[in-house]
Amino acid sequence: MVLPLEGNIREEGLFTLRLRVPAGTRLEPHFHPKDERVTVLSGVVRVGFGENWEDGLMVEYAAGSFYLNPAESAHFVEIVEDCEIQLTGEGPWEIHYLEDH
Repeated sequence: MVLPLEGNIREEGLFTLRLRVPAGTRLEPHFHPKDERVTVLSGVVRVGFGENWEDGLMVEYAAGSFYLNPAESAHFVEIVEDCEIQLTGEGPWEIHYLEDH
């Protein structure tokens, strides 16, 4: 489920949306051209920073947690428990996966 709260991810300007993501979802190393702010509303998410997936670099975020994916910073994500997250950023939103991973 994706629920837009404000703005449009495809247009210039601020946007906020809520996402429900099932446990077991993985996002391989990638980056975004602009900052991405994430609030974990429910569930558990693990996030690591770097160009290669390394479990030892991951930090766990439970409900109520907030983290920032800085612009151009490679990171990877694993959803540990079904979760709902709120994502705020500046559009147009882009995701760039690292090709060699």
